[in-house]
Amino acid sequence: MTGEEREALEAAIPLLRDASVLTRLGRGVPNGLAGHVLAVGIDIAADDAVELLLPDRMTPRPPPAEGDAPALLRAAEQLLAQLWSAARDRRFGDLCDEVSELVAEAAGHAVG
Repeated sequence: MTGEEREALEAAIPLLRDASVLTRLGRGVPNGLAGHVLAVGIDIAADDAVELLLPDRMTPRPPPAEGDAPALLRAAEQLLAQLWSAARDRRFGDLCDEVSELVAEAAGHAVG
């Protein structure tokens, strides 16, 4: 993995983690079981992204104070799509597909 690919992946992971926290708080998606299931899916995508990096590279971040989960998911999706198009590594493509599905699911549950 190149340095640029690593940086893009490292930037996407906190977006996914923040989106999960905001989903659990009901920011941009409804509270309840549907939101919780979506948050678990986001956590799984973030874990998959972390597995592509060395485990000691990431440090925990506090929950975000602002924003909503769907916006953070879209930002992560954009970063991963750029990474996928540049690297053409199937691992990135799988992760990008996983996050794209979460974006679609979050959009279906969006609170406006």
